[in-house]
Amino acid sequence: MITKDVAIIVKKRALIAVEELSRILIEIEGICPAEDFDSIKRGVGSAIGRIQVDLLRTPYGQYPELNDLKPGLRDRKKKGVEF
Repeated sequence: MITKDVAIIVKKRALIAVEELSRILIEIEGICPAEDFDSIKRGVGSAIGRIQVDLLRTPYGQYPELNDLKPGLRDRKKKGVEF
């Protein structure tokens, strides 16, 4: 089991990575051919998904209070509801 301090570090760095990946799309939108942008967007989405599912699973599983995603959104996601 990881300590809460380690979980906080993992969460902090993972969220920074997600933010940086998102910035890629903001910076290249409109200056990148649409087909290439879509490909890059899929890659960014895939990377963010892996961070959320694989990397954050351990800290959020052991310290659920660190997952500050609104409970309503978590519940809808579990039920497969699009939002």
